[in-house]
Amino acid sequence: KEDMLKKWQQREIEEGRDTYVRGVAAYSTIGYLRDPLLSSMLSKRKQDMVNLIFHETTHTHFYINDEVEFNEQAASLIGDYGERKWLVSTFGANSQEVKEWSAEREDRRTFGKQISDFAERLKKLYAEIAANSAEEKKAKKDAAFAEFRKAMAGYIWKSESYKKWISGKFQNDFNNNAVLLAHLTYEDHQEVFDRVLEKCEGSLVGSLHLLKRFAETRAKSLSTQERETKSLQLIFDEWLRSQTGSVVCFDLNSH
Repeated sequence: KEDMLKKWQQREIEEGRDTYVRGVAAYSTIGYLRDPLLSSMLSKRKQDMVNLIFHETTHTHFYINDEVEFNEQAASLIGDYGERKWLVSTFGANSQEVKEWSAEREDRRTFGKQISDFAERLKKLYAEIAANSAEEKKAKKDAAFAEFRKAMAGYIWKSESYKKWISGKFQNDFNNNAVLLAHLTYEDHQEVFDRVLEKCEGSLVGSLHLLKRFAETRAKSLSTQERETKSLQLIFDEWLRSQTGSVVCFDLNSH
């Protein structure tokens, strides 16, 4: 299968398309099967494994078809704060581990904003060079990605994990549109999901219920026109702002 994947990737590259192939430590069957703990998960830090379990388990509670970005960004919220909850219960609220989590969380938000802005700049660049030759387009694109990698390398990151990642793997991998889209799938519009936790006054279970309620009500009633004119994250943001009171965040276990 790996050979087939490599052949596919090479064919796509030869036809002028960007590709990004990587392994995954875990996946979710979105509730159809019981998801196992995989050996690939055991090589991670304990807190990373906890984050991954919370993230993938979120998909079993709700999953909106054809809305990968919304599903992953929502699961990232639950994963991150599920990790924090575990760190606090294991090491204490004032521990170094929780401080490092806060630094990583801040770095993740910074990085998400940076790549979102970069994506918008790329859109403008691609529009400007639309009539150029394929060689000129590639040169402009490569230069833009190189400039962004350099800017990220020069940024002062607060967490050790981001410092290591940005100076190493990110510099090698972040080189085309496919990689950018993979990052945007998880990082774009995260400020919208931060408001879920604020709305639910810090309750992780309440936040999960609120997300599930949106998935089972508003998201199911969307018209084709709404889906074509707005991203689901922005529709969710409007819906979230219209919800009043903590009743929307009641504990799933109490009902």
